[in-house]
Amino acid sequence: MTNARSTVQYAFGSVWHLLLDTSTDNLDRLARGTDVRWEELDHRFAKDFAHCWDEITRSGSLGRRYTASADIREVRRGIEQWGLHSLLLTERARRMFRYPLPNLTCLYRCCDRIDGSFLQLSYVSRANMVADVDFSRSLERIGLNWEEIQRIDAWLKGVDRYSSAASALRRINRLGLRRVMNDQARAHVGHVLAGAEHSCGCQYPIPSQRVSRRRARQERGVPQVPVDWRNPAR
Repeated sequence: MTNARSTVQYAFGSVWHLLLDTSTDNLDRLARGTDVRWEELDHRFAKDFAHCWDEITRSGSLGRRYTASADIREVRRGIEQWGLHSLLLTERARRMFRYPLPNLTCLYRCCDRIDGSFLQLSYVSRANMVADVDFSRSLERIGLNWEEIQRIDAWLKGVDRYSSAASALRRINRLGLRRVMNDQARAHVGHVLAGAEHSCGCQYPIPSQRVSRRRARQERGVPQVPVDWRNPAR
């Protein structure tokens, strides 16, 4: 029990520091600066988040017990795990597109697919931890176009379950996302996605396919609500 408690206390301390670093107040302060190394911060925040998430997962409940005292301890550990995971998800900056942190944003996007958290329970509805518009604008600001963003999102979701946050981050790092995606960096992203599409024998959805389906629904008389993805309401 002592080891479990020390793990939880260590995880809480790590979470607290990460929440301070990635808070809206701190990120806004950094955004007002003139010499901010955003790429270094992005990789550090994403690495710290993955470390915190996995430490919390390891400190969670091992299952119900047949004696009352042991069962209460396990339930308490499960509650602590839920609480810390929830803090990581709910106390982050609300609008990620305001900051050039593409790797951290992608990691948030994968959270509901990481094993070991309450998000994987059968009675918890799967939901994106980063809204579609926020995710799209976050990657658009670093220089990716709509098609590339949609293919990246589908590629991240191509893994139904990640064994850990570190595993999800390793997949994200393969894309080589940075503050400014020049032609060479975008070509690398295209190569990674094309290789994945070739290996699975599929093609991730692109906007033209989505437009075709939308037009087909319109032809059937299904009412559509227009959305300006490039200038959504804040």
